[in-house]
Parts: sequence; structure tokens; C-alpha cells
Amino acid sequence: MPRIYDCILARCPFFISSGKKSVMCEGITDKCNINLLFASVEERRLHREQYCNLAYKDCMIFKMLDAKYDG
Repeated sequence: MPRIYDCILARCPFFISSGKKSVMCEGITDKCNINLLFASVEERRLHREQYCNLAYKDCMIFKMLDAKYDG
């Protein structure tokens, strides 16, 4: 996976890493991760800015994973 140096900007506690067109988040169990694949670099960038870096509490994946710990 290519190194993407904007990972330091992520604020979501479930963010793990990102690639050129992907974002990896913590999974629903300890033995898996969620890997989001985007059609373009721009779509990945927009998702990262909106959900990983800024308003992560609005992200559906954040809500699902947060419920895992509240449950």
C-alpha cells in the first residue's frame, strides 16, 4: 500500500490508515478491519476531509463502531 502522509490529520478514533483510493477503519470484531475503496483519489480525499478529519461523528461507520462499545 502506498504511504499517504495525510493520515496524521484523521480525528476519528476508528481510523487506521488510508491508501491512494482507500480508507481502512477498525472492524466490527477484533479480527477484522473495514476497507473502503473509492473510484477516484478525489472521492477518497473528500471522504477523508468530511468524515475522518472533521465531522467523524456523522459517519455511518463511526456510529456503527461506536455502538459496538456502548453495547
